[in-house]
Amino acid sequence: MIEHIKCSTPDFAKENAKKLLALFPECEGQKGEVDIDKLRQVLSSTAIEGNVERYQFTWPGKRAAMAAASAATTKTLRPCAA
Repeated sequence: MIEHIKCSTPDFAKENAKKLLALFPECEGQKGEVDIDKLRQVLSSTAIEGNVERYQFTWPGKRAAMAAASAATTKTLRPCAA
């Protein structure tokens, strides 16, 4: 007997935003989103900003690729019941 497989993935961006807002409720924007500027103010003593030297692997379209990779999807591979 084959188990029912959930055919969608969770929306990790929304889940992570909920986790951040649970830790920092003062950083919630007007529409329930995370206010990045307020989060930076809260973390100002520990946040890294500006031109910090570090190794990076970048390419044009990297931001869009990261967003697409973390978006929820319904394209799930299912096992063959043969």
